[in-house]
Amino acid sequence: MKKLFVVLTIFLALFFSKAKADQPVFEKFYMQHYVSFGNTFVVMLDDNSMWELFCFKPRSQTWSEWWNSVKIDVDENFLWKEGDWMVQDQIIIGENNLDRALMGKLKGEDEKRLRSFDYVIENLSGNKVAFARPISFAEFTNLFIDYSNYQYDQGYSSGHTTGYLNGYNSGYSDGKISGYDKGYTDGLLH
Repeated sequence: MKKLFVVLTIFLALFFSKAKADQPVFEKFYMQHYVSFGNTFVVMLDDNSMWELFCFKPRSQTWSEWWNSVKIDVDENFLWKEGDWMVQDQIIIGENNLDRALMGKLKGEDEKRLRSFDYVIENLSGNKVAFARPISFAEFTNLFIDYSNYQYDQGYSSGHTTGYLNGYNSGYSDGKISGYDKGYTDGLLH
């Protein structure tokens, strides 16, 4: 009897927790700051919480979908860019119950990433929706460091390539001109 009571209690707790999953987990908030690290977008709310937003990009059509004129329709509310999220926008946070419907429309690597985003943030002011996960200040710092290192590597690579080509071209042209001039004058003197 005791086991039945425990099992029944656990079952009812799970059942009733799922019944409220469509309701917002938190109340309305206002966005205080936002930071973009390339493809990573972080918002800070007025309760000092930080949230990483999932940048939704639909997958490309397959050849058979293109041939059969099948379109990959994605709700416009999920497609957003940095300018769609502004300071003082009203935000509601709820649990993520939408991911199953969208999984077939995502790129492969984005499917894996979306599984770690347990919440949905709805921007009432901009009429946009994003998948989100709360992050700590340490995670925010790591995102900043990773993006800084990525940008440094990109700049270093670009600068090295450009500098090498410029140096090679100027060295080649200087060498050709001075070598041609020397050869020409040596040829005239003999």
